[in-house]
Amino acid sequence: MNSEPTKKPNPKRPREDEDEEQGQVEKIVVVSKNKKAKMKLSDEEDLPIPPKKGNNTTKDKNSQKDTDNLTEEQDNPKKAKVKKESKASQSDLSQSTPSTQSSQRKPRKPISTAPKKRTKPQLTSTLNLLKQVEDVSQENLSKIFKNYSFVGCVSDGLALIQNQTELYLMDVLKLSKELFYQEALHNFAEFDSINLSSPAPIGTLCMIALDAPGSVWCPEDGPKESISNYVVELLVSRREMLQDYFSLTIDDEGQLLTLPQILPGYVPEIGALATFILRLSTEVDWEEEQTCFETLCREFAEFYSIAPDEENETKRYWTIEQILFPAFRRRFQVPSTAAEDGSIIRIASLDKLYKVFERC
Repeated sequence: MNSEPTKKPNPKRPREDEDEEQGQVEKIVVVSKNKKAKMKLSDEEDLPIPPKKGNNTTKDKNSQKDTDNLTEEQDNPKKAKVKKESKASQSDLSQSTPSTQSSQRKPRKPISTAPKKRTKPQLTSTLNLLKQVEDVSQENLSKIFKNYSFVGCVSDGLALIQNQTELYLMDVLKLSKELFYQEALHNFAEFDSINLSSPAPIGTLCMIALDAPGSVWCPEDGPKESISNYVVELLVSRREMLQDYFSLTIDDEGQLLTLPQILPGYVPEIGALATFILRLSTEVDWEEEQTCFETLCREFAEFYSIAPDEENETKRYWTIEQILFPAFRRRFQVPSTAAEDGSIIRIASLDKLYKVFERC
């Protein structure tokens, strides 16, 4: 029985097959690697050049935060809205830091500690009185005081001044009354105060005036004490008006405390104070407003006008030159009656004198 011999498997063949398969796999791997390398190169050509390493981390963190915030907003819109509002408030706070505010703030103006000046009331009555002064003034005479040279004082309250080529003799006693009247109107409700060294009882001042040798009191006028009490009651009842408009202060007990400062540096003759207080009750019309202010200013002018002082002529001459005549120059309006009553007299004209000298 012929039996075909059993073929044994060739151990070498599968080895060769494995080698061939392995070679094919390696080829595939190499091809795939080459493809990947080519893809990598093409991708790198399209990519932008990476920035320097300085701000990469910060930008990456910020971009990562923005990405997280976007996803968080998509997931929870309400929470994202709250976050945005909180960030906005934080940005507002950061913008209003003290340093920014201090740089943007304007410097504050210094607070003035000076006392506020009182507003001058524009009363029709005082405006009318000033208009009357202007209407009766003489412009040519007023110009003399605008441009003059003070020559000197003469006895009995007379002074010499020169205006251009003319020499004038001034009666300072008469002119000072008009000067103080006009200044009282101009300074109405704006007076500074002269404080008395001690309170002066009005009743006592009235008794002094009534007992003076030149007093016009007579028994028919009534007892002096009654007149004194009447003056005290009258001035105390008017003390608010006297204080507001003339800085003449009287307390509740009827004592005089202050007088008005009509001209800076000028103090009236205190010896005439008693007569002045008494005349406030007899010579002032307290009923009608304009007449009241006019008569009051006239009495102040009478009291403040310069008086002859034989004991201290040097002081009086200094007051005339340094206080009164500068006030004449400022805004004094000479009344037209000054040329008629002897207040201003032209005594020489240098032009005429030169002609006389030329003849000689």
